[in-house]
Amino acid sequence: TARRWLLTAALATSLTAGASAKKLETEFNLGTATLQEVQLAMDSGALTSVELVNIYLRRIALYDQNGGPLLNSVLFLTPDLMDQAREADRLRASGTKLGPLHGIPCLVKGSYSIKGLPTSAGTTAWSDLIAPEDCFLVAKLREAGAVIMGQANMDTWANSGQSSTSQLKGAVKNAYVLGTTAGGSSGGSAVATAANFAFFAFGGETGASIRGPSDRNGIAGQRPTAGAIPSNHIVNLSPERDVCGPMARNVGDIAAIRDAVAFEDPEDPWAPILPLFTDGRPFPKGFDKAIDSATLSGKKLGVIGTYIGMTHPNPGEGATSNTTTVMETRPEVLANFNASRAQMEAAGATVTTVFLPPDVSSTFDRGAEAPQRVLSSQPISGRFTAHAHKAMTEFLVRTPGDTLDTLAAKVVAKAALPTGNTGSRTINDTMIGYMYTFGPNSEVTGTETLSFAPPEATEHYTALREIRRKLEAWMDAEGLDALVFPVDSGKTPTVGSVNGRDPINAMHIPGTVVPNGALPDGEPTCVIFVGKGYEDVEVYKLAYAFEKVSKNRFSTPLAPELPEETFTYTVKKAPKKKSGSPIITLAAKVKNTGAGSEATIGLSGKIVKSKDLDYVSVYVNGKRVPVSFTKAENNKSWTASAPLSAVQSAAAGAKSVFPTVEATDGEGNTDVKMKTIKVKAPVG
Repeated sequence: TARRWLLTAALATSLTAGASAKKLETEFNLGTATLQEVQLAMDSGALTSVELVNIYLRRIALYDQNGGPLLNSVLFLTPDLMDQAREADRLRASGTKLGPLHGIPCLVKGSYSIKGLPTSAGTTAWSDLIAPEDCFLVAKLREAGAVIMGQANMDTWANSGQSSTSQLKGAVKNAYVLGTTAGGSSGGSAVATAANFAFFAFGGETGASIRGPSDRNGIAGQRPTAGAIPSNHIVNLSPERDVCGPMARNVGDIAAIRDAVAFEDPEDPWAPILPLFTDGRPFPKGFDKAIDSATLSGKKLGVIGTYIGMTHPNPGEGATSNTTTVMETRPEVLANFNASRAQMEAAGATVTTVFLPPDVSSTFDRGAEAPQRVLSSQPISGRFTAHAHKAMTEFLVRTPGDTLDTLAAKVVAKAALPTGNTGSRTINDTMIGYMYTFGPNSEVTGTETLSFAPPEATEHYTALREIRRKLEAWMDAEGLDALVFPVDSGKTPTVGSVNGRDPINAMHIPGTVVPNGALPDGEPTCVIFVGKGYEDVEVYKLAYAFEKVSKNRFSTPLAPELPEETFTYTVKKAPKKKSGSPIITLAAKVKNTGAGSEATIGLSGKIVKSKDLDYVSVYVNGKRVPVSFTKAENNKSWTASAPLSAVQSAAAGAKSVFPTVEATDGEGNTDVKMKTIKVKAPVG
């Protein structure tokens, strides 16, 4: 039997002697691999979803949850994680692939509902609210074959755009430079992606909470046009402008991720307003096919001068701070941007400096007769936010047999709890008052909340559509295909100000972040490509074309690759059939034997659905420990022993450890078992 490719085999004990080596043709590195490269390795039988998930779990144990650097980016892992991975392997072995994301592990922000996990948004007040079902986005990822690993840490209730500190887990650390902010509020999603704890993640943005963390951690991040990715059953901070978006190490991988969730959801909060707000434009989809025509050649890109430290030469009558404020710009950020600008020009693009006219601003006075942004001021904004919080809380607390009155009582009780890092309440009494109106006997008589359907929302989004049209008309007059500028021109280790809050957030236009260099301390910098509403695909293509010529992303030194992440293998047209079924069990108890330097711990289990158990590798808290491995002659059971000193060292002296056993049989099937056990020093 030929040895498997897995480099852990060199450190594990093999029961197969005299194996002939296969010709090594293709190099694989998980840290730099694209989605297509991972799928090719899986299709060739060189990698399984079970193995990939286990690598990510070891990386999380080593770099995120134990010891240094303790990045703290993962909030919760799904309890059926390995079952999902095994099923993906079983389907692939039977000839079924659900799509480009088949078997690919991902995380979503802690505000997303995953069936069986808390939908907490990072707050202790909601840590007991277990989602009864997946949110629409997670359900679509599952349909596309993705393995849902769990939720990423975030700023409590998405309150900060500068940092990500939750009540449940504390602060997320920057993936590249300790002491530098990870950005917020989707810092966990960005750090987990940058440090390779999952292949990709999803974040959420109110002000800059996808763009900012992507920039801080040197990854590709995408803010979609409002409503272009469904957000039902996701906790909102400000539903008037909250959006969801993907985050990945490679811009090219976002295409398949975005296509997996490019579906209109009739229950999405944005659904009632989309016919108006799309302005007759098609719902963005078809990213993967579109990138074949991605190019910078012949494109004209505009750099907003005030975003790179230039004073507006002619502000015009009625100009506001949204069009004239000069962003403080670090010389190093500007130098990186100028280098990127030269790369764009070398690829055939025309890059010109432009300045926004006074009426391309959400605060420009359009007169009393023009539609107004009525959802942006109290009390209407409070009633609008209350609608989102009411719907979300009802979804999470509803149980069979609830009446309107009992449901309202549970919602009010939960809404009254503190949901801020300082003990403050995001859902205050005024907002609760909007959620329900009550009669003399505390019965529910109605609600004062506002959804996207009433006239107030229609007026608001009509106003935003008109403001967006002004921006787009200006771009057309300038002949611009897109805007491009640094994500954050003047950031310091702890503070930043993301460019384009007014046109991007207030006008709800799309943007894609691309890494473009580093600061002297090692923190990455990024640029963003921004375009017209619902032209998400066209903007994305420009970002992808830039990535192809720039290739500026670099791996973080804080979470270096593990030996098994790099290997060589032979590409196969048809992989060997694998059962994908569990092949071992792991005993819950561990036996200690010997004394002193000879002390060992023993693990044992049964062999199931396997002709020939081949390898067993053992990890403790993500670190490999040397093992001696044997199996019974009847191939029904196995045992492995490891030096107690190695186990205690890997566990940093802790009495409770988390061993992970990875097994491989002669047919290439893999299995992973995990247990939490107590280790006691043996007597003797």
